[in-house]
Amino acid sequence: MDNYLDYNVEEYSIQDKSARSAVIMGIVSLVAWLIPLVGLPLSLASLILGLNSLNSKRKDLARASISLGMIGLFLTIAYSIFMVYTVTSGLLFELENIIY
Repeated sequence: MDNYLDYNVEEYSIQDKSARSAVIMGIVSLVAWLIPLVGLPLSLASLILGLNSLNSKRKDLARASISLGMIGLFLTIAYSIFMVYTVTSGLLFELENIIY
């Protein structure tokens, strides 16, 4: 009856789980950059969790999350700067007149 407890389970540390979570946040941040209030925290969280999980067994996920977080952070900041420029310069209203 005790044989069913003798299976081999790989132990995951908290850093391994944070590496997986960081990759998920990085992937979501690649879509969420269109809404800077959502994209910025997700990108930063992915970047920070990826840096913290570099010492885990899942170094590949940690590196991927750092890359995804940096790309998401760049896209979020670039889009925010572009939107501030278009609104403050009046370019948005000129584009609206051209379209309509």
